[in-house]
Amino acid sequence: MVTGLLAYGMLWQAAVPPEEAVRRLFDPAEIRKELADLTRARAAGELTDEEADALEQALRDRLAGHGRAP
Repeated sequence: MVTGLLAYGMLWQAAVPPEEAVRRLFDPAEIRKELADLTRARAAGELTDEEADALEQALRDRLAGHGRAP
């Protein structure tokens, strides 16, 4: 599942203008949706706890604006 999500994300990024990709990447509504999807994937057993924890931390960092260019 994780590999599929990463591949999908790479294809999505190639099809979206850079400014729009950055906007979506740090959009709080998008991040909250991704957190909900992550919670469902974890509950369904599609992710290990370690994978889910790492992905959740990355999403929370994005929500806090970490990694965003000034």
